[in-house]
Amino acid sequence: MPNIRRFLLDYNVPWPTIVNGSGDRDYAQAYGVADVPANILIGPDGTVVQIDLSRRNLEKVLTELLKP
Repeated sequence: MPNIRRFLLDYNVPWPTIVNGSGDRDYAQAYGVADVPANILIGPDGTVVQIDLSRRNLEKVLTELLKP
């Protein structure tokens, strides 16, 4: 964990980062993640909005979600 924290600080990663664990901390199983690393966009209400965002679809998805 200290190495992960150092990486996130060194590279100014601005978004929340979750590290998978076991039991009730097995986020990969809870969200159906099969490949690592994975990107999951979770809405303010805790629901999964999008899985496996990439540079190709990130802007499109966020633009659609942030429409007034």
